Amino acid sequence: NNLPNFIGSYFLRRDDPKVYPFYCACMLVLLKPWRDVMTDLKSEDQTWESVFKEFSSIAPQKIHHILSGIQYFYEC
Repeated sequence: NNLPNFIGSYFLRRDDPKVYPFYCACMLVLLKPWRDVMTDLKSEDQTWESVFKEFSSIAPQKIHHILSGIQYFYEC
């Protein structure tokens, strides 16, 4: 079993370009099913941003609600 451990108090914000690649990686680890982080989430020739964009384009509405809820903290 794999359980991600996110460091810090809160998830990252998606509108900060300095941390956006890390945000994408965190959201994929949290929301996309995987067994081996090195092979199931992205290939070596892909970026976290491109994989997250592809995942978001086919993700169900429930995933989009979760992402919106995570970002809501920063918009209050």
